[in-house]
Amino acid sequence: MSRLMKRKCLISSLRLAGSPRVARAIAAGMLTLAVGVSSASASLLGTAGQYGEFILGNSTRANVDAQGKVAVGGNANFTNFTVASQQPTNTTNLVVGGTLNASSATVKGHIITGGNATYTTPTVNGNFSSNGSVSFGSGGTVNGNVRYGTTFNQNGATISGTITGPVATPVPVNFAAEGAYLTALSAAQVNALDPSPTFNFSQLFINGDPGANYFNVTGAQVAAATGGFNINAPAGATIVLNVSGSGFTIPNTGFNLSGGISVDHLLWNFYEATAFTIQGSARGTFLAPLAAVSTTFGGFNGNLIAGSLTGSIETHTMNDGGGVPTFFDGELRPVPEPASLGMLLVATIGGASLLRSRMSAA
Repeated sequence: MSRLMKRKCLISSLRLAGSPRVARAIAAGMLTLAVGVSSASASLLGTAGQYGEFILGNSTRANVDAQGKVAVGGNANFTNFTVASQQPTNTTNLVVGGTLNASSATVKGHIITGGNATYTTPTVNGNFSSNGSVSFGSGGTVNGNVRYGTTFNQNGATISGTITGPVATPVPVNFAAEGAYLTALSAAQVNALDPSPTFNFSQLFINGDPGANYFNVTGAQVAAATGGFNINAPAGATIVLNVSGSGFTIPNTGFNLSGGISVDHLLWNFYEATAFTIQGSARGTFLAPLAAVSTTFGGFNGNLIAGSLTGSIETHTMNDGGGVPTFFDGELRPVPEPASLGMLLVATIGGASLLRSRMSAA
């Protein structure tokens, strides 16, 4: 069975649980069967691995740019925001599951939105497709075709291609399915037996060996590391930092990599976080599928995967150490295969159903 099919089977199995909370519990319970197994992360991150910003809920961005592709499962509110500045124009580089509200934003490549789109002074170097209404305003340019789902208002915008509608356009990302998978993947990285880093003089010191290295870090330690994060590991090694805690602030400090490890082999897994703030810049992929992430001005080198996103951090794809790729390409513990966990799933889902029944009866 291919990894893609395994991932789809897992997502379907998790949906049987009936609620996100139960699905997370199932994913956590399956962990013990996954410990010690590694796999290339490109497929394990799923669709999210293709995007510089993969946001499951809403995204509000202003006065900054994203070098990579951007996906937003909820509503996107963009002001003076540039999408896919380092990407080719012949691909879909912005996907929005909900509505798009944009003003003076620039998108390099094609756009697809699931809901209505209101775009003042557009600059789009590609096609624009929406399943809802499309309303442009105050001039602007679309260097491509426009497809709309319900109504269209050009409002003085220049469109170089054809205008077609009403017509449906499928959204290429299943955000609900990807969110379920990413939540399970995040839980699968955690093992209470993994070591913790050293904390001295307001600094975290992480020392890794060849291969995949997993560390347990508390959100309080992350917030207190105002002196910097010092990560030492040989070239080709992977560092996964499993950060506990529901809310904290990541300080504006140094992310120092030494020993040969590159930023595309560093992943921060915020498996419990529901909200946190990035103050300044950061290095490494952030996996935070449940978290509302707020940011200030700074540079982010890696995949930013979050429940929601606000702020003006600039996300990079090829801008770490003189052009080194930033997207995660290390190793991860895989989510256990559904076929090998059938009995566990049945037992867990059955227990959850019984619990819900008892609670309803009470």
